[in-house]
Amino acid sequence: MCSESGHRMIPYHVPREAAARKEGRVLVCHMYWLHKLIPRWSLSTKAMLFVVFACLGMLSLDIRQIWTAHDADLQGAQVETRNLARSLAQHAQDVFENTDAILKGLREGVAYDGTGPDAIQRLEYRMRARVQNQPLLQRLSIFDDHGAWLASSLDLATFNRVRAVTYSDRAYFRFHRDHAEDVAYVGPPIRQKSDNALVMTLSRRLGNPDGSFAGVVNATIALDLFQHFFATFDIGKRGAITLATNEGTLVVRRPFVEANIGRKISESDFFRQITPDAISGSFEFISFFDGTPRLGSFHRVPGFNLIMMVALDQNEVLAEWRDQTRVHLIWLTATLLLVALLGYRLARQIRARGRAEARLALSQETLERRVVARTEDLQKTVAQRDRILREVYHRVKNNLQLVDSLIDMESRKLGDADMKQGLADLRSRVFALALVHQQLMSSDNFYTFPMAPFLKELCQNVADSTGAADRGIAVSVKADPVTVNLDFAIPIGLLATELLNNALRHAGTMEVTVDFRCCDSERAMLVVSDDGHTAETEDKRLSIQGSFGSKLIAGFTRQLDGRIKVLNQHGTRIEIHMPLPQVA
Repeated sequence: MCSESGHRMIPYHVPREAAARKEGRVLVCHMYWLHKLIPRWSLSTKAMLFVVFACLGMLSLDIRQIWTAHDADLQGAQVETRNLARSLAQHAQDVFENTDAILKGLREGVAYDGTGPDAIQRLEYRMRARVQNQPLLQRLSIFDDHGAWLASSLDLATFNRVRAVTYSDRAYFRFHRDHAEDVAYVGPPIRQKSDNALVMTLSRRLGNPDGSFAGVVNATIALDLFQHFFATFDIGKRGAITLATNEGTLVVRRPFVEANIGRKISESDFFRQITPDAISGSFEFISFFDGTPRLGSFHRVPGFNLIMMVALDQNEVLAEWRDQTRVHLIWLTATLLLVALLGYRLARQIRARGRAEARLALSQETLERRVVARTEDLQKTVAQRDRILREVYHRVKNNLQLVDSLIDMESRKLGDADMKQGLADLRSRVFALALVHQQLMSSDNFYTFPMAPFLKELCQNVADSTGAADRGIAVSVKADPVTVNLDFAIPIGLLATELLNNALRHAGTMEVTVDFRCCDSERAMLVVSDDGHTAETEDKRLSIQGSFGSKLIAGFTRQLDGRIKVLNQHGTRIEIHMPLPQVA
């Protein structure tokens, strides 16, 4: 894989460091058991043995590390070529798919408008505009069933000069003439008869209504465009990028040698390793062109008979490894000498380390005791906070129940039906608030609770308080299993209360549905619908827009950052769309 600056990135250091850590643990384990086997030897003897064993171990580990780095560099190069081949294949696919879309459009134009003079003139205008807007396109052409020109994106002077030239001898023409299937065909590189430019072609078959061959619509792409694009990637001085057909015909290659264009490479060492059903792969091989040992990968271009190949020179890949190995061996020799000179100090350092570990163990034990004490204090604080929060919710719920009882007492003294209805609506709102705190008290964490049982109990209370069952009105509640918090539940509960009261208040309603659903992970919707008569829907809309309840609905909708939608068809349907808060 190439960076934007063009430099190669080979992640060889990761396996190298991992191998070093693993071998280091093995060395320490061996040293430990050696120490256990010779407990009666003097400390100086043990130190000398340790130095010898350490030097031999470091030497063996370093040799293995060097070889691991060698393999890592080769594997990194394979990953690099595989990623680059995939990226280039994707780029080629995009180029050919865009060109193929243009060819399909031209073919449809011929099918619908025909090949009359006016239709051809309009078609050529479109073709020239396409070529001007697509830098990758060099020319668009349409030929009849004999290979003669029907239309072209060439300017008039050039087109008149080559109009008499036929193209029935071209490979793409013969392919579409002999094959009835509708496929995009990438032809081998050719030189144009009009200007002798080296190009590659993409073509599609034109068919008559009866399915017979009617000609070819063709696009040419200059090979220079691919050559310039390939040159932007850093593949070393002797790397190669090759685009070839599945049959083994070379289309374009970096480094560019004109004599190689159109050359058959199906017998090359690399190409023989590619199985017909393989989409991608990596190999080591000897170059077909210059005999250089290379690491390479291939990736087929989906939808087209093309294959993209990327290869790096093995010597270039391993050049940095060789340089680093030489430097590393010099430093290894110096390190071994240093270890031998410092061996006599090992015993004293071990003793010092033992004393330091004892002090560290004591400090760690003290720290652990402090952590345990602090944790107990925090747990007590959390428990105390939860008790206070539970008491607050309990008192709020009791106060709201007291308010509900006072409102009920006042309602019984009143004879005015409207005032009684207003107090009943107020009781429903108070019940919604009390129910929120009741749900929070029954929840485990005092911050959130499930929405479905809350909404069902709330709507059941509203239905009972309005006598919906006695009036023959069925109230159904549907709610998705979602967890909400206090700030979201209160406005939702009051919205559901107001909308349900409004739906139950109008005559002609036999069924009311309350539905709370999650549209996705970030949006939710509250729907209250009834089956009231169509003649009453306008009155319902007016009642929503002008009443005190409507002001509450509008206010809580704004608080939820939502929007309200009223639908009047076979009853009234009110939708409130809002964002769904994220609850931890």
